[in-house]
Amino acid sequence: MANPQNNTPPTGERHDEDTTGDLIVGVAGGVAGAAVVPVAAPAVLGLVGFGGSGPIAGSLAAIIQSSIGSVVAGSPFAIAQSIAMGGAVPLVGFVIGGAIAAGAAVTAVRMLRGGPHDNNSDLNGPGDDDPQDGPGGDSEDDDPPEKSGDGEKVKEKTRDDIKTRLNRLVKAD
Repeated sequence: MANPQNNTPPTGERHDEDTTGDLIVGVAGGVAGAAVVPVAAPAVLGLVGFGGSGPIAGSLAAIIQSSIGSVVAGSPFAIAQSIAMGGAVPLVGFVIGGAIAAGAAVTAVRMLRGGPHDNNSDLNGPGDDDPQDGPGGDSEDDDPPEKSGDGEKVKEKTRDDIKTRLNRLVKAD
C-alpha cells in the first residue's frame, strides 16, 4: 500500500498510471492480435507443413498425421488442417492469438519504459558495454550481494550470474 505521507509506493509496488497503461496496451494488443489471427494462423500452420490441399509430404504435419493414423473429425489435427485449407478459425484461436499479442505488447512497453519495475534481465553476454566488466566481458570478482545490503545490487549480481552461466552454456556447445 502507498505511503500516505509522500504518496510513493513501497518497493515492488507499481504506480497506478503504469497499471492503467499496461491495461490499455494489453487490451489494444489483444484486439490487434485477435484481428491478425485469420491471416497469421494459416501462415504459421503452413510453416509446419499444413498445406492448402493437405499435409505437405515430409513435413512435421505429415509426420504427425502418420503417427496418429486415421484423423478424427474435430480433432486438433483436423482443425489445424481445416484452417490451413481456408476454413474458419475457432473462437479459441482468436482468444489464444489475442492473449499472446496482449502479453507481448505489455512486455514490450515495460521494457521500453524501463525504471525500477523493469523486470527484464540483461542477458546480452560478454562485451555488453557494462562499465563494471573488464575488456574481456563479465567480471566474476564482484562483491558478493550479501555484503552490499542493497536490493538493486542483489538483482544486478543475480543478472550477472545468470549471464555468466548462459555464456558458459553457449560456449560449451
